Amino acid sequence: TQSTWGMALAGVMSRRQAEDAIVQGRVMVDGQRVTKNVQVSQEADVHFNGAYVPPPGLPRLWGVNKPRKVLCTLQPKDDIPTLLSHIQQEEDKVQLKHGMGFGLPSHLILLGRLPIGAEGLVLLTNDGEFAHRLQNPDSRI
Repeated sequence: TQSTWGMALAGVMSRRQAEDAIVQGRVMVDGQRVTKNVQVSQEADVHFNGAYVPPPGLPRLWGVNKPRKVLCTLQPKDDIPTLLSHIQQEEDKVQLKHGMGFGLPSHLILLGRLPIGAEGLVLLTNDGEFAHRLQNPDSRI
């Protein structure tokens, strides 16, 4: 896989952020600093800012029921409940009850939005290319 794609699917960052990190020399593959996007095997030892990056998982899709009065964003807000805070609260409940969380990566992409007064299903993915295709009107999906 490409190193940017791998770091994005591993949930570390977006592909664009990975491109920037590589150009800035903040990514090491098998002990060598890389400054351009390179092919990386599943067995490669990848580090970002000195921290190990696990091999990428598969592209995934999650569904979340957004309640009313919750802002449909994955950005933290202090003054209003957001989808991000809702997911974190639900994960904490599951963690307490079952001893394990949802296993969501730190970098998620929200597919579509619902108004704050609406409730319903919203989709999340770790696959930026899929998100772009799904949300692009030219794809006619």
